[in-house]
Amino acid sequence: MVVVGGAAAAVVVLHPFSHHETLANSAAAMTPSASRSTPSGKATGSPAASASASASPAASSSVSATATAASEQQAATTVAGMLARSGSDRTAINNAVSDVNSCGPNLAGDPKVFEQAASSRQSLLSDLASMAGRGTLPPALLTDLTNAWQASISADDDFARWANDEIAKGCVVNDTSDPGYQAAATPDNAATAAKQAFVGQWNPLAVRYGLTQYQWNQL
Repeated sequence: MVVVGGAAAAVVVLHPFSHHETLANSAAAMTPSASRSTPSGKATGSPAASASASASPAASSSVSATATAASEQQAATTVAGMLARSGSDRTAINNAVSDVNSCGPNLAGDPKVFEQAASSRQSLLSDLASMAGRGTLPPALLTDLTNAWQASISADDDFARWANDEIAKGCVVNDTSDPGYQAAATPDNAATAAKQAFVGQWNPLAVRYGLTQYQWNQL
C-alpha cells in the first residue's frame, strides 16, 4: 500500500500537467466542436492519463530501489570509517598487552592505553547507535559489531587492572595468574566470536562498495 501511495505522488511531481481535466480543457480550446460533443471532458486525454498511471509504479519502485542502495552505501562507508578507528585501537592494545606481559619499558603508561581504548570504543558504540541510514544495513551485522565493541570494552577495563597490578605489586613476566588478566579472558573470547561473525557479513558488503575488508583480529 505504501508503494502505491508513493507512486501516485510521483505522478503528480513528474507529470504535473497530466491530469485529465487539463488535457480536456486544452482540447476544448483547440476544437470547439469536439468540446461540445464531449461536454464532460472524460474521454479526452483519459488514455494518456491511464497509461501514465499504469507506468508510474514501476518507475517509482526503481527510484526507491536506487535510493535505498545509495543510502546503504553511505551507511556502509560510515561504518568503514569506524572500523578504521577500531583497527587503530586494536594495534595500541596489542602493543600494550605485549609490553605488560614482558614488563616492558612502557609499563607505566600501559594502563592509560587500555583506558583510552575503552573510551574510544564507547564513542564508536554511540556513533553506531545514532548513525544515519543504519536501518539500511543488515540488523545482524550491526548487532555483531555492537557486541564486539561492548565485549572489547570489558576486556580493556580488565587489562587496565592487570597493568595497574603489575605496576603496584612489582611486575612479573608472563603474570597470567593476575585477577585482572584472568577476568579479561571471558569478554575477550566473546569479542572474538562477535568479530568473526561480523566480518563474515561485512566483507561481502565491503566488496560491493569498494570498501576495506577485514580479518577479525584487525578490529
